[in-house]
Amino acid sequence: MPKANDISLRQVEAFHAVMEAGSITGAAEMMHVTQPAVSRLIRDLQINVGFPLFERRKGRIMPTTEARALFEEVQRSYLGLEKISSAAAEIRNFRSGYLQIAALPAMSMRFLPRVITAFSEANPGINISMQIRSSTRVSEWVGSQQVDAGFAALQSTYPGVEQIPLYSGSLVAVLPTGHRLAREKTLTAARLAGENLVSLGSEYGIRQRTIEAFALAGVPLVSRIEVQLAHAVCEFVAAGAGVGLVEPVTAHQMTDRGLVIRPFDPAIPYFVSLLLPLNRTQPLFFDSFMAMVVGELAANPYIELSRAVRQRYGKG
Repeated sequence: MPKANDISLRQVEAFHAVMEAGSITGAAEMMHVTQPAVSRLIRDLQINVGFPLFERRKGRIMPTTEARALFEEVQRSYLGLEKISSAAAEIRNFRSGYLQIAALPAMSMRFLPRVITAFSEANPGINISMQIRSSTRVSEWVGSQQVDAGFAALQSTYPGVEQIPLYSGSLVAVLPTGHRLAREKTLTAARLAGENLVSLGSEYGIRQRTIEAFALAGVPLVSRIEVQLAHAVCEFVAAGAGVGLVEPVTAHQMTDRGLVIRPFDPAIPYFVSLLLPLNRTQPLFFDSFMAMVVGELAANPYIELSRAVRQRYGKG
């Protein structure tokens, strides 16, 4: 009795090759096997399907009517397999994929858009979604595996999160071009006495640490403008509204706005971590993406990349 369930992929491959090549010899060349091997596969397939597939006419093999009908079905299956193979190749070669990230505003306003744009130009088949959220929310999203990766400034994270230190630095002072203090190499709370400090809102830890630094120096903090983003602080400073203390990545990305950046003493530490979901593998292209992130950060003189991230993503 025919044993259709015993049909093997190799038998189907041989049948497809013979139909395409029009001969056993041509099929053997296509499959890189011997002619007897192809003949044996065709013979076994005929036994399994229960009807003849080829007949000899004038020294050539010709497909039977049943073989032509079967070939139509095989062709449809082959198209499906080719699509799968093509998709696998695109994924393997970074030509297809999807990356979901979440990041705190300090990384999202200018830094990541530049990195993502460069990465997308190099890998046009990869789609990227970026959500701008608070560090706490970023950690929650990574822990619940709503995103592939996150960037956050946190001491501790949500359960289910691997936290990898990305970079560390200190807040820097930003001033408009031509400001009287632009000649100073380092600025202190005392030197900023009387200056209007464009600051972040009271809900931000940076604001509290800034207040403490001024209090330690015995200098009153004058702040008539309060905003929610470091990017906005820099824009106000560029417009001449005052001076600011912001994290170093935003400051470095905003120099095209005519800002002068100076170290601030005493140092107010600031750091950002890469957050990854535990027990979840990253897309194959993720290391390539992170190499671009690390490469861009390495150009910032106001921060220091962590050893862990340099070793992991190629800058160490």
